Amino acid sequence: MPVPRRLTTAIMACAAMIGALLAACPQVAAASTPVTRQALGGTQQQLLRLYAAYRHIPVTDVARVVPGSVHVATVSRTGAEWALASFLPSAHVSLGALTGFQDGGRYGIFTRTAGGSWKIVGLGGEPLGCGTAIPAPVRRLWHLATCPPASSARPMFSTGTMGALASIALAQVGVGDNPVSQSFGLDCDPYTTLVGNTSVSDSQCSSTSNQPYFGSTQDRNEEWCADFNKWVWEEASVTSDRSTLTASAASFYTWGKDHNESMPTDPKNPQVGDAVVFYPAGPAPNGSYADHVGIITAVNQDGTVDLVNGDFAGGTDISVKYNTEVHLGSWSAGVWNSGEQWIFVSPGLPVSGSVGVSAVLDKVDGNLEVYRPTPAGGDLDEDYWKSGKGWSGWASPGGSAITGTPDGVYNPASGNLEVYATGTDGTLEEYYWNAAKGWSHQSLGGSITGSPSAVYNPVSENLEVYATGTGKNLQENYWHSGSGWSGWKSLGGDITGSPSAVYDPLNTDLEVYAHSAAGTLWEAWWGTGSGWNTQDLGGSIAGSPDAVYDQAGGNLEVYAAKSGGALEEYYWNSTAGWRSQSLGGSITGTPSAVYDTFSDNLDVYAQDTSGSLDEIYFKSGTGWSGWQSLGGSLTGSPCAVNNPGSGALEVYAPAGDSVYEAWWNPASGWHNQNL
Repeated sequence: MPVPRRLTTAIMACAAMIGALLAACPQVAAASTPVTRQALGGTQQQLLRLYAAYRHIPVTDVARVVPGSVHVATVSRTGAEWALASFLPSAHVSLGALTGFQDGGRYGIFTRTAGGSWKIVGLGGEPLGCGTAIPAPVRRLWHLATCPPASSARPMFSTGTMGALASIALAQVGVGDNPVSQSFGLDCDPYTTLVGNTSVSDSQCSSTSNQPYFGSTQDRNEEWCADFNKWVWEEASVTSDRSTLTASAASFYTWGKDHNESMPTDPKNPQVGDAVVFYPAGPAPNGSYADHVGIITAVNQDGTVDLVNGDFAGGTDISVKYNTEVHLGSWSAGVWNSGEQWIFVSPGLPVSGSVGVSAVLDKVDGNLEVYRPTPAGGDLDEDYWKSGKGWSGWASPGGSAITGTPDGVYNPASGNLEVYATGTDGTLEEYYWNAAKGWSHQSLGGSITGSPSAVYNPVSENLEVYATGTGKNLQENYWHSGSGWSGWKSLGGDITGSPSAVYDPLNTDLEVYAHSAAGTLWEAWWGTGSGWNTQDLGGSIAGSPDAVYDQAGGNLEVYAAKSGGALEEYYWNSTAGWRSQSLGGSITGTPSAVYDTFSDNLDVYAQDTSGSLDEIYFKSGTGWSGWQSLGGSLTGSPCAVNNPGSGALEVYAPAGDSVYEAWWNPASGWHNQNL
């Protein structure tokens, strides 16, 4: 068992606090004080028995009252007394019983009239005590956090796999217990049934309160924050080892450990879609007990996050709550206690912002093309720059709804400009343009996740497209003049996220790199005569990679974000083979690397954790430059490209409903604007 959480408030100590982080308590004259602190005396065992009866568990399942956790107050006007106490589970309790102590369930709130007997009126909830009608003066005396008003805000999160996970969670805000409950003793929810825990009792439970979404799903009585998170992950197509996830919030740590994730306590690199697991003070993290698990739905520029939390008390019902602009340290101290710790667990899906952006030079007419899903409907959206005329403005060529980041490529074999994207039904969508016919569209089938990567192979004269299959293997489909599309073929692997394909002129090989399910960099390459080969390049990365050939250095380069936010570089040449190093930084998402033909630098761009566009570059003879910020307020990963028409190095990134453009030329340096 972890070291028990202790409510450090000494009953008579003025500096004590549970929720608010105050430096000291003001002295208040006794005559004007509506409530006073009291000593509980010898009734702790009575409270323990009331707590066990309220939760319908044996008294032996409760070990004891946490020392120092009892708080008592008397309302002077009425003489009514209120008490708050925290209880520890016994060492022998089952996993199912242990989950009842999480999500604020280990706190009991009690009251009695002047001269009357104690009775329990509810469990702690989150924020502490918001599910019960504790008088406001008592809340202030105990320094409990203010109960937030019910929120109906449901901000829009666009497509992209991690963004889609956040959208799924946000769509559930307000779904509550049925029947309505403010007590974790009767905690009837639909998610327990939806994740397959049908052995849990449905006694006294009704069908779901979210009928338009779930139909008539039978609710079941279980502490359900972990069930909610698991359901969201399932809906977002997290397929790996879901049986590891149980009704225990700590099972998310076990899942992350099984996937070789680095999960330090109190990290500073949250990503949209991460699960955040909260632990009491003491040894953490562990797979035995956690207070709660929630979902990060936004990372704000000031370092705060927005959370969706299942099984939260407060207001009129236990429900899915939406908490915005959360400082995790002070917020978790207010919900549970000071010393609360947390970890992030990534579901291993591609990291994306509100939209994905790609850019490509159209060698047919010299235009610089930028593509994204439309912010409103998810169709392909195009904006292009023509020398002498400027930007065309956003317009959709039609087709099917897409998700993630489209990938554009020029196909010299057909003379077409090609764009590939993942359809919302998991198929590969192809858009292609030529001067004679304009835009055409077709579905190439398949069952893929993440975003595709397209490349022209001059050796085979094939147009190649790669994607992660729903079975977590690398999928290939290629087009050859005269024979058309090959159809889908699995190249093996155990990968997640989105692959990155590049032609390697060093060996005339076609190379594909991906984030393995084990958290390493995985490589597949094809050579004339040898066919397909694969190997694991090791390391520890947290997201999808980007690959580029460095013309100046003669290296094949691959870049990816590490779990701590640093940029990891892998590079290969025929003399030394594979090597790797950390380039530091504090980035999120997928970096974009490009050989800058104007300066002969190798440039890498990434979204930093504050939302800005960051750059680091390598120059032969002087080495790496160090990081610099190029501004912006990004909501996703960038894409960099050379634009010979303007003589500039161009970088594009999603910025809400806009696209942030930063461009550099030797004469005038950096400029930026929103498209």
